[in-house]
Formats: sequence, structure tokens, C-alpha cells
Amino acid sequence: MLVQMVDSDIGVTILPQMAIDAGILNGTNISYQLLPIDQFHRDIGFAWRKGHSRQPLLEDIIKAIGPVI
Repeated sequence: MLVQMVDSDIGVTILPQMAIDAGILNGTNISYQLLPIDQFHRDIGFAWRKGHSRQPLLEDIIKAIGPVI
């Protein structure tokens, strides 16, 4: 949706490189400029209601992906 809005000259957006590599801009009149930043990072968080029935599962997922990210 954001790409369609930009293509209609309604605004601008920031896209991840993987979206550009996947060809999301193919067939549009959009030009892009890479950001001049040497290193990127992303903070990822999990949140759930206190007492959620799947809390143990969510904690297992966090433990499993924690070392990877």
C-alpha cells in the first residue's frame, strides 16, 4: 500500500533493501536513494497479556531465536 501511495505521488517512505531486491518497485515510476548509513539495527520485542495461555511457548520462542538475532 505504501508503494502505491508513493507511486501516486501522495508521499514518501522507507523500504528495506530486501523489498527492493524482491522487485517491489518494478512497474512503478518510483526512484530510490540508499540511506548513507554504515550500520543498521532493529529492536524486536515480544508482548503478551499477563497470564496468557501460551506464555510458556512464547518464552521458548524467545530463548530459541535470542542467540540468532
